[in-house]
Order: sequence, then structure tokens, then C-alpha cells
Amino acid sequence: MSRVVAAASFVAVLGLTAACGGGADGKGADKPAADSGSSASGEGKGRGEGGAEGAQDKGAPALTAAQLEKALLSGDDVKGLMFEKIPEKDYPKPEEIPDAGPCDPLVRMVTFSTEPEAEARVAAGGMDAKFTALSSVALFAHEQSDAEKILGDVREALDDCEKFEAADTGYSGIEAKPAPKAGDESVAYALTGESDGESGAIAFTVVRSGSTVLTFYTANMQGDDATEVPKAVVDAQLAKLEKTAG
Repeated sequence: MSRVVAAASFVAVLGLTAACGGGADGKGADKPAADSGSSASGEGKGRGEGGAEGAQDKGAPALTAAQLEKALLSGDDVKGLMFEKIPEKDYPKPEEIPDAGPCDPLVRMVTFSTEPEAEARVAAGGMDAKFTALSSVALFAHEQSDAEKILGDVREALDDCEKFEAADTGYSGIEAKPAPKAGDESVAYALTGESDGESGAIAFTVVRSGSTVLTFYTANMQGDDATEVPKAVVDAQLAKLEKTAG
């Protein structure tokens, strides 16, 4: 296994450990679920300024597994990074991830998973030449109504989830960030992971393009808290996806 794949898989496994180890703290756990229509309408913190036309199209079908494979970033698609596909066996199966209450949508993002479960999913990790920064992307094929619900659930989790933790690994400092203008809608946030006295920031951007959900995360392997998902990665992946989807 290459260092790129190993590093990306490691972050996903940390997310699974947090989910399975128990301990998800919510703020407002008794809050009723938000209506999926209003969640996708653009209201809520972390909402991007995606095009409204795509959000009005309720009939976009899920892409096929072959289309996702073709659309996934690879090689030197992004200058300064080398992307490699992460084998599906190296990240958690959806059924292995127990429900984490108000934090569940955020746990799903870090474990390359969604709820509802995707019809197909692929993921890749990209490293710079010095192996100091990791950027990963996962693509999930859904019917458009499910894709819209997933973005809404992530926004709600940012309001309701304070932290999720395991015996030796904790995630806290969950904070919504300004979302990029990307796809039909987007949400961005950051959190801090801590284990064995070491901590580091992980930045996330989640985008919906038609019926496809894209999850991006970036972790600075040197522990620097100044971490954000590179715009070049988001733009390159969206362009490749849209070209493939037609």
C-alpha cells in the first residue's frame, strides 16, 4: 500500500474508531429533524452559493459505478498533488458504522460513507511531494432527493453535534466555515482530532452536484491547525465529474 493510500485510509479508520467506540455528544439532541426540502433550500450556516437550477431538478438519477470511477481524481489531475484510488476494502463498510445520534452525519463523512447508503462510492487520496499535506475525495452516487437530504443532515449536525470520541481518539472543536461556491450546494466545516496527546485540524467540504455527493477533507500531516480544503482540488474534481456525467 502506498503512503498516500495508507494515510487516507488511516484517517477513515480513525473516524470508524470514533463511531464504534461510543460517545457522541450533541447540543439539542431532542431537536426534531429538519424538513429535507428546507435543508436543501440554501438556508443554514456553511451553505454555499451553488446554482439554483440544479437544485430545482428533482429527477437526476444516480450515476453508475463506472461513471464514478471515470470521474474520480487520479494521478496529477491537480498540480502539486498525486492522487491514488483508495481500495474499498481499506475503508469501512456502511453497515459497520453504528448510528452516532446527532453526530452521525459528520461521522459518516470521515468514514467515506453516507446515510442513506450510496448506490456506489469511490475515493482517492492525494499527497504533496513532501508528504506534508493529505487531501482526499469521495464520490457517492445517489438519487437527487437523497443527495439533497445528506447535505441538509450535515448542516443540521453542525448545529447539534459538539464532539464524538472513542477511548483514545476524540473529535471536537466542530465549527462551520464559509462554504465555497461549488456545485449545486455546499457546506464546509473543520474539527480537531486528538489521540495520545497529539492533535491536528481536519477541514471538510461537502458538495452536491446533481445527484452526486462529493466529500473532500484535508489534513495537515505536520499537525498545523491552519488547514483548509484546497480550491484547486474541489474545482478539478467537479470539472471531471461534470464532464463524465454530461
